[in-house]
Amino acid sequence: DWVFETNKGIKAEIDIPDGEGKVQMRVECKVIVVGKVQYQLVVMSPTDIYEQGVADDFLNSFRFIF
Repeated sequence: DWVFETNKGIKAEIDIPDGEGKVQMRVECKVIVVGKVQYQLVVMSPTDIYEQGVADDFLNSFRFIF
């Protein structure tokens, strides 16, 4: 789960492999519905340069206007 203020959403982390099963891409997404509006935040990066701290900073830099 992902909680923003009093709103609950979902968070997913997806690893995308190449044709041989080695993980090549990392996708992290957050989705929340407020009223009738759906908000989505997505980070996608090659795994060899993916840094969780940078992804967190990016995802936490957004402000929602409700």
